[in-house]
Amino acid sequence: MRDGASTLTTLSLRRQLNEAVGAFLERERMTCPKTHEGLITLINALGHYTEEGKALFPVVFIFDSLREILQVLPESEAVEIGEDIKHPATMAKALKKCAPLARRGWEVYIERRPKKFGYGLFRCGSTALSLSPAEILIDKGDPAVQVFMLRQVVRT
Repeated sequence: MRDGASTLTTLSLRRQLNEAVGAFLERERMTCPKTHEGLITLINALGHYTEEGKALFPVVFIFDSLREILQVLPESEAVEIGEDIKHPATMAKALKKCAPLARRGWEVYIERRPKKFGYGLFRCGSTALSLSPAEILIDKGDPAVQVFMLRQVVRT
């Protein structure tokens, strides 16, 4: 406050998120306006995701080829839940349908197809010694395999 006048400052987290997502997709060479808006939708949803009053913490992978991903993951399997037009709302729909099923090693996937988004669940290995898809695809991943992962980080 200066000389009795107040100054309002507006901070838009949406604008900052939009810019960060755009820069990330550009850097990863996965630009697509539908993916861009869909990611913003998913990031906002994952921040406080609940289903029937219960907090859920699904991990969501986004990539261009399920077949390619399954070849990289040992003892992998996938279940397609659906597909729909390439629109940001389809990513939200994928989360809603798949998140309650994503447990015991199953992870949500969204496959970027030419005109549609396919979505479902996948996993690799089913034993206690099996590595998770995140450990194989993200931590030790092949840079030639385009994939990214979204998850809520919970701090205790």
